[in-house]
Amino acid sequence: MSNGFLPISKQEMEERGITQLDFVYVIGDAYVDHPSFGHAIISRVLEANGYTVGIISQPDWKKKESIDVFGEPRLGFLVMGGNMDSMVNHYSVSKKSRNMDAFTPGGLAGKRPDYATVVYCNLIRQTYKKTPVIIGGIEASLRRLAHYDYWSNKVKRSILLDSGADLLLYGMGERSVVEVADALNSGIDIKDITFIEGSVYKTKDPDSVYQAIMLPSYDEIRADKKVFAQSFYTQYLNTDHFSAKLTSGGSSKVKIECQKVIVKNGKATAWINFSSSKYDKVWVKVNGTQNIYHAKPREGEAGVTFEIPVKKYCICDQYCNPGRYSSVDTIHTGSDRYYGIKFQRGI
Repeated sequence: MSNGFLPISKQEMEERGITQLDFVYVIGDAYVDHPSFGHAIISRVLEANGYTVGIISQPDWKKKESIDVFGEPRLGFLVMGGNMDSMVNHYSVSKKSRNMDAFTPGGLAGKRPDYATVVYCNLIRQTYKKTPVIIGGIEASLRRLAHYDYWSNKVKRSILLDSGADLLLYGMGERSVVEVADALNSGIDIKDITFIEGSVYKTKDPDSVYQAIMLPSYDEIRADKKVFAQSFYTQYLNTDHFSAKLTSGGSSKVKIECQKVIVKNGKATAWINFSSSKYDKVWVKVNGTQNIYHAKPREGEAGVTFEIPVKKYCICDQYCNPGRYSSVDTIHTGSDRYYGIKFQRGI
């Protein structure tokens, strides 16, 4: 694993002796190589497993050539909107625009689009029609099935369908992203990668999935708030790897062995593979009591500095503090079983 930043330009890629990257990672934040940023963890885990990764930080979504910094990756594009949902990043709860972006060099607002994950994926598809695109991060995780969008006051389809991506990895992706990389590297087509825990994929053949829970269709939940609430409750009950169950036929409960949920979204269907019970720990050794981490600036831009007070070790922010022990994290990561334990281990 390299000690310096990962490449953010073709020149830096060539200086490392790389002719074609395995993955190009498109992110909505500044590129900060610290484990409090999801892109830093995922890219370094991939690198540790022998894959090369380049970073495109906050591309200009109005220019399709901004996505072509490295050319076509060998295995695929990774896309995330940022550590924070792009809409929360842009607007207050009263839907007023924020005047700064703490995750952008110089704190400048407007460096990422609304609904960044969807916009970045559509930008990629303008140039690379067939290259695999895998999305993740909190923005994608919380929108993995049909969902209510507060900002537009509408029920929207799965982000997997609106973005045109091939696969969605939700929650903690350190393990699943390596499994996807290994599958692609072995020659498996992205459309056949339907077996990764903590993933969502598309299919036009619902009958191909064995013993799945069928959720109401997109049209049904859009038309009826009660049906929407029942659908969400079913998802919530079935987020746990060990006890995913569905109430059927009165009070009887049936164990869901295949751990899949589906929802029809018009012509296509989004399927969920429930998240794994195996949690990876990503530790970073830190010297001293306080460290300052710098975002890698692009040419002509100011840097952004993050001061992180730590002791001997810090653990990535996916192992959450008690303030984040909530149903939102259950839906984000796929399980609420471990939060207290993870925090205790983290400190």
